Amino acid sequence: MCEIFYEIDGINGYLVKASFKYIESQRIYKLLELTGISKDEEFYDFIKEFDNKKVVENVKQVAFNLVNCMTGGGDVNIYLIVDFFNQIHFKKVEKVNSKKVDPSSRFKIVELTQINYAELMLDVVNQTDQENWDYFSEDDGQLANEFLDYGKFSRVITKNEYGKEIAVGYVQVRLLKEQAPQLLYKDFYHLAGLGGINLWEKSKNSSRDLPIYIDVIAIKKQYQNQLDLLKLVPQALSEIVEDIDLTIPDIAFGKVFAVGVTKQGRKMCNLLKMDKCSEVERVESGITHIRTLYCSERSTFKNNLKSITKK
Repeated sequence: MCEIFYEIDGINGYLVKASFKYIESQRIYKLLELTGISKDEEFYDFIKEFDNKKVVENVKQVAFNLVNCMTGGGDVNIYLIVDFFNQIHFKKVEKVNSKKVDPSSRFKIVELTQINYAELMLDVVNQTDQENWDYFSEDDGQLANEFLDYGKFSRVITKNEYGKEIAVGYVQVRLLKEQAPQLLYKDFYHLAGLGGINLWEKSKNSSRDLPIYIDVIAIKKQYQNQLDLLKLVPQALSEIVEDIDLTIPDIAFGKVFAVGVTKQGRKMCNLLKMDKCSEVERVESGITHIRTLYCSERSTFKNNLKSITKK
């Protein structure tokens, strides 16, 4: 069982959020999910990871009893604490904007073969560049050329909002040239005047020991705290790794690298249990940001992905 601790009003235990959707036509509540929340706002699947199934059912029943006492309808989240004696304590209840949890709104991973894939990818990259970088932007022509030569191992994540497909996230993995990790170390490639594209290898030139590089995990700011979307990022990475396995037999002996340039990026690398290799400051257009290089043995990385995605 995942050991996650939470403390509120002197009670130690597991914080659980029960999300309910109110069905207006039937005047009943439907349970959408039971989500565990750790102290630092990490999320986990409470039903799968809590080893006492009877307690899980009791939590569901308590949540249903509470929500059925409410009047006026409307979607709600109910927060409960399961202490270490398996006693259930009420924490709080909150109303939820029904538009945010509408069952017609859902996230999915888009296959590379979808005809509007490049359009969706460019939409995410352009918006996230504007949201995160005051000094950095990419030309659509450059992005399109990179996509033609190096975009094979990627996934776009979309959200269906009342029948319209909205691009919300993008995950890109690159194959690296054999000696590229030595230039990633302490950002030496940038100091030498090279760009990231100089480090990438085309799949047709690949070999079994070729390193792989998690180049982009981009999520539009307004969607970054949505649990269903966050769950799809490791799944997208897992699908890409499977694609690489099919393309390059026996590549399992290579290593995996990633550079965290934001707090969220470093958090994702830590979640994947990658090791910190170096950390430097890069100055561009008078703006300083920290670049942290992470690495992992490929077999270890795959096992960690499986653990996260529960495959």
